[in-house]
Amino acid sequence: MGKPTSAELSQKLGDLSAELSETATKLGDALQPVEEAEAAGYLDTSLFTRWNDLDAAGSRVDQVLKKLKEYKEKLEVRALDNLSKSGAGSVNIGGRTFFVRIERWARATDGNNARAVQVLKDNGLDDLVGEGFNVQTISAHVRELFARVPEPGEEEFDWEASPLSEGFTLSETPKLGHRTS
Repeated sequence: MGKPTSAELSQKLGDLSAELSETATKLGDALQPVEEAEAAGYLDTSLFTRWNDLDAAGSRVDQVLKKLKEYKEKLEVRALDNLSKSGAGSVNIGGRTFFVRIERWARATDGNNARAVQVLKDNGLDDLVGEGFNVQTISAHVRELFARVPEPGEEEFDWEASPLSEGFTLSETPKLGHRTS
């Protein structure tokens, strides 16, 4: 059996999309709360089972999407080469117009940010230069402060007493954690 045609691949992807949509709908419908158990204050373990099922389905979808992205990236290289060699500026297929788009990004040479900043200033581009920080790095530092076990006689980390609270706002969002058991 030879390679599948584009039409066959499109059909398979359409079927997969429909199946994923149907699965998501079924799992979503299963989230109807068990109101009596909640009202009585019982621990409804079915909520965790449903959450686990949704998470597992999401992982499978992520794997499929990752594979589709890999295929798409490989096809993009070939399509760009084909479009370039054909001499056509663009091609319209299935209601989409495909063309070559150039993305350009400037980065500090060899990671030398100080030199890059100086070059910008020397060329009258001061408005592109500013002080900054990385929110993810600051947030990781704050998480470490909260996770730190105090030495005997030390107090636990107190955000309000921390000098960081003068320049940053702490937001805390409860999330359901999980691990494989």
